[in-house]
Amino acid sequence: MLSEIAEKIQICVACGTCVGGCLVSRLDKRFRPMRIIHTAVVDVNRLINEPSVWLCSYCYICSERCPKAVEFPDILTRLRNYIAKHGNLPAAYKMLLANISKHGTALELDEFALMEREEYGLPDPSPSQETIKEIKSIINTSGLSVFIREG
Repeated sequence: MLSEIAEKIQICVACGTCVGGCLVSRLDKRFRPMRIIHTAVVDVNRLINEPSVWLCSYCYICSERCPKAVEFPDILTRLRNYIAKHGNLPAAYKMLLANISKHGTALELDEFALMEREEYGLPDPSPSQETIKEIKSIINTSGLSVFIREG
């Protein structure tokens, strides 16, 4: 996995354009695309417990502005996958994954929300049990089920 992105990472010339255009780095100084790239080059395992890798909003401004066309969001996706395979996933992602596994959606609609939808003539968006079963199968096949607490 890492060899696939090594070539892309090596292209970075540390000009800082990615950081200058990054909306997330304006809000949270911990998030610096250039620093993440260079940490990955030096020792990718230092990123396993680094919470900032989960902050990217995937707006692609960094990639659009990069003079070397480094596709940072694509690199970050692969780094996140690497980190997850090493057992580290933020609690919010685990909770989201558990909801998707249980309800088929990120959030379960409560009775009030369903009644409101009915009042406006909107259908119940809840997935069928068959769809939920398929989602669970995908989660199990992908290995993501290790992040879901049963109960």
